[in-house]
Amino acid sequence: MEDRLQLGNGSYLLLGDGSFLLLGSSPAPVTPTPSPTPPTNPSIIGEAFCPITTWVADAAPSTTWAEDNCPTPLVTPVIPTTPPQIPVRRGISLSGLENPGQLPGTLGTSFFESTQNTYNYFAAKGFTTVRLAFLWERLQPSLNGALDSSYKAILDDQIAKAKSAGLKVILDCHNYGRRIVSPLSGGITDNFTGAVSQLNYPYADYSQNGFIVLRDYGESLLGTAINPVSPATGYHVSFNMKFNSRDTSFGGEGLYVRPMWIDDNNCYEFAADVSSNSWTLNKIISGVKTQLATGSQTWGTVSTYAVDIDVNQATNGKINVSLNGTPLFTTNSIASDGALAHGQVAFFAAGVHVQIDTLVLNINGDTTTGNRGQVRIGDPQVSIDEFAQFWGLVAAAYANDTTVFAYDLMNEPHDMPVPSTPTNYNVNATVTLMYQAAIDAIRQQDITHGIFAEFDHWAGGQNFTSSYGTNPIPWLNDPYNLITYSFHYYFDNDHSGSYQQSFAESNNTAIGPDLTPMLAWAANNLVNLHCGEYGVPNTAEWQVCLTTFFTLMNQYKVWTNHWAAGDSYTSITTLQPTGSSPNYVDRLQMAIVGATANLGG
Repeated sequence: MEDRLQLGNGSYLLLGDGSFLLLGSSPAPVTPTPSPTPPTNPSIIGEAFCPITTWVADAAPSTTWAEDNCPTPLVTPVIPTTPPQIPVRRGISLSGLENPGQLPGTLGTSFFESTQNTYNYFAAKGFTTVRLAFLWERLQPSLNGALDSSYKAILDDQIAKAKSAGLKVILDCHNYGRRIVSPLSGGITDNFTGAVSQLNYPYADYSQNGFIVLRDYGESLLGTAINPVSPATGYHVSFNMKFNSRDTSFGGEGLYVRPMWIDDNNCYEFAADVSSNSWTLNKIISGVKTQLATGSQTWGTVSTYAVDIDVNQATNGKINVSLNGTPLFTTNSIASDGALAHGQVAFFAAGVHVQIDTLVLNINGDTTTGNRGQVRIGDPQVSIDEFAQFWGLVAAAYANDTTVFAYDLMNEPHDMPVPSTPTNYNVNATVTLMYQAAIDAIRQQDITHGIFAEFDHWAGGQNFTSSYGTNPIPWLNDPYNLITYSFHYYFDNDHSGSYQQSFAESNNTAIGPDLTPMLAWAANNLVNLHCGEYGVPNTAEWQVCLTTFFTLMNQYKVWTNHWAAGDSYTSITTLQPTGSSPNYVDRLQMAIVGATANLGG
């Protein structure tokens, strides 16, 4: 893929590593002089090389212009006068490092990396970028503290794999506008009416109305790994649940509740299986699952079920489970295992939307001292300045890394202290304030990398006009003009990407009306736009949505990163190939996502 530019006294070829090669035989200038009419836009927004506006014609013929030859960039923002001429780039998002799991967690059990083979596979398919998700709490365990060297080394290893494959990296802070702040041991009560839930809920819907809806094959965590407190004889979790929707086409769908959870290989597990209308109690130790009890139970979508799981509380050394007040097996007939003596409570919704309310973790009679949860940026516990300080550290660490070409400031911020609206988006909306603070902090350390700013309200492209109006003035200021606004778009009815409903033609016909207002705004305001997430299931009927989507993306020259792939990523939209290298088998979606026209080739 080649991009040629005419600058001053020669024609220049943009190389894959971001450098420029002077073509032809124009004579070298005697003294460095600025190009007479420099373009006003960077050639590729966000790549780790100088904006064209700062280049001077001081290179001899056939000399490569490398990143480290950059003069000082402009300090005054450039006001575009023509649409950006940006080659369309297609990329993949890689999931694994951002898995919430246990904090800080262990590589290979709580969070996961991708192999060199995965990077090589997507590079060979023509992808040029990787949106690499990471978790703020792991990279910076303490607010205002240093970056964690161990987790950063893992992140660096993934960046090195991308470099080896010839891919550029977007660093994606995958925290939804939140982070966990110094959780304490002890019991927890959550009626789901507070500003944030006590659950770590990256895959859930929460609106402070007395319940939370878990979804999307994601694990939500409660409590801390050091529970229960001494004496370790009282661990008791209770809650109400209601299945709002389900998809039983694969088997095993339901809610999996895992007390004493250290990781998925070490915990108890209560499974409410809606596909087989059954329940099962298991213990899992070092990855070996042992069934302790099982029975039948018809799980409806109307009834509410009161679940009570008692480990060592009513009777030390025994585990008991009841449903709607009735024991599921003979009381005290099942012994607990000393190997499972502490941990969090994990909730895993598989193929269902399940509503949870009145959640209590009772630790030896204590139900409150462990109360915590994900705290929003802008709340007293996590300030905007602390978010900016974090990004300043990241920028200092990667300022000279030419494989990293952009920072994605925050994945899918939502339900923030001051939500963005058409009247406040450029005044006091939390997302705007935290982004601008982060931009300012980054530019104190790094003046060449791009910055991606995801829209408020889950970054949903369909929410653009309700969040910002029909023609907002671009509201973020970067003195080096390297801002790219970013949106996400899924094609199911609620745009969640969980695809709980079957395909309908309206899922396809809604794409244009949903996205065109935002796309037209970007084109009319000369704004660089990026779709950081999209995806469809691996079934034939949904593929038409990709064709419609890419028609728009190509028309408006929008960068895209598919969600997602990764050696551990198995969700319904995964693009991770099956089989093993070198005999990988493409996923169904690759026929469209990987088509040459859709890669900008």
